[in-house]
Amino acid sequence: MSKTIRVLISLTLPLLLTNCSVLQRNADGSKPNRAIVLDTMEIDFSLTPEAPLQIAPKIEIDVLHMELDLSFSWEKEEVYGKALLTIAGFGKARDSVYLDARGFEINQIYLIGADTNLPLEYAYDNSEIGIALAKPITSADTIRLSIDYTARPSLITSSDGVAITNDQGLYFINPQGESGLPQQIWTQGEPESNSAWFPCVDHPHEKLTHEIFITLDTGFHTISNGKLIYSELHNNGTRTDYWKQDLPHANYLVMIAIGEFGLYKDEWNEIPVWYYLDEEYLPYALDIFGNTPEMIEFYSDLLDYPYPWDKYHQVVVKNFVSGAMENTSAVIHGDFVQLTDRELLDESHEDVIAHELFHHWFGDLVTCESWSQLTLNEGFATYGEFLWQDYKYGHEEAKLSFQRDLEAYLRDAEFQPKHLIRKRYNTPDNIFDAHTYQKGGRVLHMLRLEVGDELFFSALRDYLKNHEYGSVELADLRQSFERVTGRDLQWFFDQWFESVGHPQVSATVFDSNGYWFVSLEQKQPTDWPTFRFHLPYASISIDGKVKYSSLLTNQRIDTVTLGKTNDVAGIILDPKGDMLWEIDEEKPAGLWELQLENAESFIARENALVNLWLIDSASVLQWASRLLDDPFWKMRQYGLDLLAQSDSVRPASLATAIELSQLDKKSAVRATAFRTLDVIYPDFESIRSLYLNGLNDRSYEVVSRCLDVLSNQDPCFTVENLGGLVKEKHGQLPSMISKVFARCPKQEYTRSMMELIEHAEGFNIFLIGSDATIFAQQIGNNEVYESIGGALIQASYKTDSWWSRYVTIQYLEAAEIFYTLEIDRLSDNAEVTVSDSEYLNNLEVQRASLAIDLDKLKKIQDASDPPFRH
Repeated sequence: MSKTIRVLISLTLPLLLTNCSVLQRNADGSKPNRAIVLDTMEIDFSLTPEAPLQIAPKIEIDVLHMELDLSFSWEKEEVYGKALLTIAGFGKARDSVYLDARGFEINQIYLIGADTNLPLEYAYDNSEIGIALAKPITSADTIRLSIDYTARPSLITSSDGVAITNDQGLYFINPQGESGLPQQIWTQGEPESNSAWFPCVDHPHEKLTHEIFITLDTGFHTISNGKLIYSELHNNGTRTDYWKQDLPHANYLVMIAIGEFGLYKDEWNEIPVWYYLDEEYLPYALDIFGNTPEMIEFYSDLLDYPYPWDKYHQVVVKNFVSGAMENTSAVIHGDFVQLTDRELLDESHEDVIAHELFHHWFGDLVTCESWSQLTLNEGFATYGEFLWQDYKYGHEEAKLSFQRDLEAYLRDAEFQPKHLIRKRYNTPDNIFDAHTYQKGGRVLHMLRLEVGDELFFSALRDYLKNHEYGSVELADLRQSFERVTGRDLQWFFDQWFESVGHPQVSATVFDSNGYWFVSLEQKQPTDWPTFRFHLPYASISIDGKVKYSSLLTNQRIDTVTLGKTNDVAGIILDPKGDMLWEIDEEKPAGLWELQLENAESFIARENALVNLWLIDSASVLQWASRLLDDPFWKMRQYGLDLLAQSDSVRPASLATAIELSQLDKKSAVRATAFRTLDVIYPDFESIRSLYLNGLNDRSYEVVSRCLDVLSNQDPCFTVENLGGLVKEKHGQLPSMISKVFARCPKQEYTRSMMELIEHAEGFNIFLIGSDATIFAQQIGNNEVYESIGGALIQASYKTDSWWSRYVTIQYLEAAEIFYTLEIDRLSDNAEVTVSDSEYLNNLEVQRASLAIDLDKLKKIQDASDPPFRH
């Protein structure tokens, strides 16, 4: 079998073992329980011209410090700013200064003197200010410029980014206070967007200190970098907050956030660690963010470099244009991180929280000097996720997530392999991809394997200490590792950072003349390097003990002796899933079974299970009952999946599956057990009570699974037993309950369907609205169409969501068909009663009203960007 097919199968094992739907991630971070089919899209994979060479902009001046005085107009969505910049000369003498400033109205610019302020001439092209100086500035000079301006970031024509979907820099959320969203102002500076709200040198190598004065109504919180020095109340009902960042950091990390938030105050070593979030989620602040102090402690100890900033605040905002942003000491998160304690049983975004925190060493303290070097920020932050998970939740859990990183990179590389250090790109947004993040993290792990744990972390500390508060390129990281290890590592950095691709290995484990051998062939394209790496392997002794070793290979074709057959019963390659590679491994089924039985790591057991399935799927089914007792939850889940595929089920397995549905600590396993029981139990009626009991489970995933099974069996019985579940607003329950109503469409449930719509957020509106359409179509009643249509229209205007408009348009089009058919039917009736006439008039009024909303929504939708990219 080709390596491509082998990898595809290994990445989709649950789909081989079960008949699950493909899941698509929602805009709000949750997952739907059904496949979503949108309009067909054609994607052209033809070769495109080579991207231009990107050279880091030359340094002409250095902004040392900024004082920024800000106020705002919510109504006009304007920023009124006065920036006082302390600027040092750089290089040759210059008689002008250039600053990035997008979409400004410049009021005046002064040179601040000892005794007087000198007005300066300037030229402005709506993107850059060229300021003529009274006399040339040299590298020995420092000047202070005052710039008074108005910024209108909402009027900036935004780019169509993927990782960061908008670049207007500063955002007014619900500025008029009309929608259901809170009023907020927040910023997103990366990659080069802060120039939309203050004049600056908008490049990653620019580092500065700053003071920001924010004047606003007293009812709002403000958050910015550094320390809050004071808050001053004014007689007109406003307040000025003074924030000071006195350690230098990159220009793109400068931030503000303004809004009405719930606030939970935590701390680490007397450093404030505060969490700002929606008031509704304040009771769950510790559930969401509560591990942050322990994370700070862990990273500080691991790196032997204490957390270097004044505070660590995290703020959750609405409609954020990036997942999260590591602004120094003031991280912004999208509201997808807000989950209740019950939702957190099924999913968590603690990986995002860890990622942004680790940036405070790698990215904030030490910053890539250009976007070509971005993996020095993002690869490290991604690896920081793994380090935290390994420490907090154990090696198996961390490696499961780490494997998903490898899969994400391989999917990206399948169509377009790229360099990690990428000097050719069209825009900086092109760099924010699975190469920079996931491959970058995996390459750091390969470096750790190469030099060993002690030297790896010692080299990281050397790197941080030598470049703290500065900017770096790849050579700086290499030199730290060479300085600490005493080794020439140019080869490692050349093949992993400066070259494309990864090893694509065909491996055969075999025995001959009393010895075990492994034959390795690197089959990657010839224009990729021949990789040099140490391959970890494990030997399984005759008595089942596992011993770990490694072998060095640096050839396209290599054969290595691994041990004597009278001492070693089998060999496991890459036993802990450390390698960054694709592998097509061949060995007899007996050796895979030995690996499945004796391997200590989940990664090795999963790999054995995949390969056994490929060799003989029928034999794998016999492992079902044994896997149900596996210590790692994912293997228990695989065992249940296998059980669902087996025709011959032993009574003992049924009992174990029932036990797992009730008692397993992992909600995903309990949910899978309920799905499996639905398939294998011969008499559903005898276990219906288990599913009714499952509706009381704390896990929304388990409850949703039970609802799905029950409503498949008897949807109206399920509706009658919903109880308080209809009031639940969180998790996937609302969309599952709407699905139950759609399966038992009765007019008496219209009010309940409307309430589900009224309380829905994000992608859930689409799912519930789709069910509401089916519900209305099956009932075929104008009152139902009118009531649900009104709820959907209101939700569309309230949430300003692409998904809500999309499903509302679909619903209104379906309603339009219903009204038209009804009107035509009555109009063709020769004997129309008074009651029919009233009904007909009502239908015509409803259709006319519907047409107005439909036309309006279509126009808004046509002008909106969809929340996905081709």
